[in-house]
Order: sequence, then C-alpha cells, then structure tokens
Amino acid sequence: MPSARYHVRELGPLVPWLERLGVKSGIVLVDKGNPGLQTECRRFGTSFTSFDSAEATHLPKAVVVLNDWGGAREMLQDLRRRGVSIISKVEGAQDFRNLDTIRWKLPYSYSDLVLTQGPYDSLNVPNENIAEVGSIRIESLTSMSESGLMESVVRPAVVNYNFSYGTLEWAGFAWMREVAQVMNEGGVTTHVSVHPAATLESGVAVPSVWPLELDLETSATLVSRCSTAIFDMLALGKPVVYYNPHRERAWADVDWQQAVHVARTPAELKTALTSAIESSNSALESKMRQQFLQQHFISRVEGSSAVERTAAAILSVVA
Repeated sequence: MPSARYHVRELGPLVPWLERLGVKSGIVLVDKGNPGLQTECRRFGTSFTSFDSAEATHLPKAVVVLNDWGGAREMLQDLRRRGVSIISKVEGAQDFRNLDTIRWKLPYSYSDLVLTQGPYDSLNVPNENIAEVGSIRIESLTSMSESGLMESVVRPAVVNYNFSYGTLEWAGFAWMREVAQVMNEGGVTTHVSVHPAATLESGVAVPSVWPLELDLETSATLVSRCSTAIFDMLALGKPVVYYNPHRERAWADVDWQQAVHVARTPAELKTALTSAIESSNSALESKMRQQFLQQHFISRVEGSSAVERTAAAILSVVA
C-alpha cells in the first residue's frame, strides 16, 4: 500500500518476487485523492487496484506499508482488528522520536513487523519486532551509479526544499533565502527541487519542473536539510551539504565523518558548498560516500538483494 510516489519503486519489485515464492500479492491504492500514485505505477509498469477494507469480501494475510501513521491509519486499525498483520517498511530518513516532526504517534510503533533499512533504523525504530533488509529503491541507485548508467551532470548543485507537513516550516523561508544568497554570491545557479507538500517563497528561486530523482542524477552536489534525498545522493556517490542552521534534532546523534559536509551558518555553507563541488569528481570519495551509507543507513549484503531479503521477511509472516 504505497502512500507516496517513491514508495512505488520500493514496493513494486516485491510483487513478482513474492509470486516466485508462491505468495500472491499486488499493489493496492487507498488514497483516491493522489493521482500521482497511479501515474507512478504506470510509469514503472506496475499493475494496481483499489482497495477499501470496509467493502472487501476477502482480506489479505498481511499488508505492507511504508507509512503506518498517516492517511491509511484508520484502515490499518480496521484490518488489524480483523486479523490482518501490518508490516511496515521504513520509507527513508526518519525522525523516529518525533523530535522535530509534528505527529501524534511514533512512526512504525503500530506495526506487527518493521522492515528496517540499516543499523540506524534498527537502533532507533520504536518497535521490538524488526528485520533489517536494506532498501530496494536505494540499492538500485547504487547499482546504477556503479554501472555508469546515470544521466550526465548539467549543473553544479541542486537544493532540496522539503519544509512540509508542519515540520520546521517556520524555518523554511529563512533557510531558502540563506542558501540562495550563498549560491548567488558564489556564482552557482539556485536550482530548487520543491517537495510536493512544501511552499516556496515567491521570488527567492525558480522551482525545478523535473522529478527529484532526475535533479539528483544531473547535479554534482545536493544541499538539503534532513531528507531521504541525502540517502539518494550518497547512493549515487555524490557529495552532500547538510545545512542545519535551525538546529533540527532528528540526526543530532549521527557522526557524518567525511561523507557529508555539515554547515550551520551561511559562512560554513559557503565553505561546505565550495568543498563539495570541488570533490564531486573524486572516484575515491564517491566510493567512501556509498560505503558510509551502507555501513550506517542502508545495509547491503553480498550475494543477496534487498528485494530478496524483504520478500523473505514478508514470507516469514504470511507463510
């Protein structure tokens, strides 16, 4: 049950793999107000159907979601009362303790089993029942980078603007103004990818019309606050500037070492951005970024894929 477009790329590959294991499965859409989900399914050739637990005559043994606290929560509660197991897959960068996020419930606390991406998730997710499986989508980005199949770089940097759903929105406009000023002073075009639920201040920068994944592929460097986009860029082996002047707390325990350039003031951002752009062509540093990501956030296992490990964890519940 995807609830965002990029969820389709995490869940879609599971359907044929589970079929090989003798488990009938499929993508179901419950958010009728999100036509983007249908578009994404069609884009990746993933079949789908609609689903409403109140009208269903046959229930599945389990549902797999990447968000157990949002719009589908009432349906998940209904399904669980009727004996359906709830399996959650951590969707990306996550504020597990709601330190900065405006949310009534802790994420992944409602599920019977949580499929984590790597060690950081496994240590922090508020659930005792976990299986560490990696990320199908992010693993594919690393493979694409290793195979040299990425689109050509056409700009030095892309800015990810994701102050959305009430989380730290008070800091968003000032954050974007500071980033734009530093980039303009450095002669770097301010190319901004705006989260679908975020609002960019008028006149500060022109938002990109490209999807985020294409912006990341075609940019040498990423500037962002806490975001799954940081994982994506590291998976591609590219430098990241994590700009945190508003002191968000979700990642305060992370030691970024040399994998990510961290800045908290405009002066630090200027230095970090210059350093990141200069290191964007280093093959050695590219490999170090990918290794850091795999050691801390997105596990990879020699000889098995994330889709294989995820399917096996689901099978342990439904078999």
